[in-house]
Amino acid sequence: MNQALVVLLSLMLSSQAAESERTRLIDRALQNNPLIGAARASMQEFEALYTKAKLSWLPRTRVEALGSATPAITYEENTDMDLSKWGPLASFEATMAMPLYTFGKLRLLKEMAVSGIDIGKARIKMARDEIRFQVNTAYFSNLHSRRLLDIIEDGKDKLEKARSYLAEHEEDEDFDQVDLLRLKVYDAKTRIQEFEAGRLKLISHTALSMLTGLDSALSQESLSTRVPAIKETVTVAGLLEKAKQNRPEVQALELASRLAGIETSLENRKWFPDILAVASFNWRKAWAIDISQNSGYNPYDTIFGGGGVGLVWNLDFGERIGNIDKTRAKQRRLTFQTNALLLKIEIAIAQKLQLARDACEITKLNKKAKRAARSWASSKSALYEAGTGDLKETIEALTKYFGIAVDVENSVLKSNLAMSALARECGITIEDLIGLE
Repeated sequence: MNQALVVLLSLMLSSQAAESERTRLIDRALQNNPLIGAARASMQEFEALYTKAKLSWLPRTRVEALGSATPAITYEENTDMDLSKWGPLASFEATMAMPLYTFGKLRLLKEMAVSGIDIGKARIKMARDEIRFQVNTAYFSNLHSRRLLDIIEDGKDKLEKARSYLAEHEEDEDFDQVDLLRLKVYDAKTRIQEFEAGRLKLISHTALSMLTGLDSALSQESLSTRVPAIKETVTVAGLLEKAKQNRPEVQALELASRLAGIETSLENRKWFPDILAVASFNWRKAWAIDISQNSGYNPYDTIFGGGGVGLVWNLDFGERIGNIDKTRAKQRRLTFQTNALLLKIEIAIAQKLQLARDACEITKLNKKAKRAARSWASSKSALYEAGTGDLKETIEALTKYFGIAVDVENSVLKSNLAMSALARECGITIEDLIGLE
């Protein structure tokens, strides 16, 4: 009893250590991934638009200045131009317009920018969820390959024992060359499996290294990792509600639909004018141009300014009606896209939930078969080593055992990947998925 408790406690501690390692790798991958950087840059674009909208009440000022030279000109009864004499000419003009009342246009512009920032945040979560999914896939695949290599190594040990036994009894009268051929077939199949498992280990390790920036191998405790099964009380409807709340793609589409609604309101508000406070200042001076006092107004020596209230009103009815219809159609399209995405997610959740549960049940059945095959293989191996067994039957038993051992690991991998994919569909972590009631 005490020994069983010690084994159980050891498995729990190793599982916790493995999960901690997987979480650490995910956190590491999330730090400097370019997907996160791109999503943050996208959000910063919307933040810049919000800043622009927030400051749109400030006066819009335009300044023009000119500096030049003109020949000497005298205006009296006759115009006299002296090209041998030149003088400076300067002009300065400034205009200012500040919105006083826009019938809600500025407020709607800020609301659009806020919705854009929220869309940017949803994009960041999309990137985080994708990175988490990629790390989980590489992590579980790497563990799977390492467990397969351990199984194959055990099989190679059994093969070597059988080969040594045949070498010792090669001179016996009942020695059968066919036994050597059987061993060669077994050896070839083992090498093929070892090659495929090694390739998976290399690919998954490379993916983890590229995602996390770490080149160290996974800890030995990780080899016992298997994601716990999802509770039987969890339903497709419940997971769909989680997806509605947490899937960033759904959130982004809903926010985009809201943004299109604000755009429609803004286009409607453009039927009304903008009321502005306006002011202007103008100064011009040409020192080489002389107009006598009785000539009246001198356009080359002026200074004036003024202010008042102005009105800007775009009465392009075709443009206005067209823009309103366009934004309304855009909102309808986004609503349909959101509903289509939810339908797609619901189907995917139903499929992946069933896949995860099936993989878990298959794993249990394979483990039962593995225990029976182990006893069968051990019995046949013992008889063969004692000289009373048949090599053909022994190899058959060992092949069946190691084949089922590989099946167990394949079903564990399918279960882990199915849980990871299901969590991705719901927009939550594997830990959150396991904890659902």
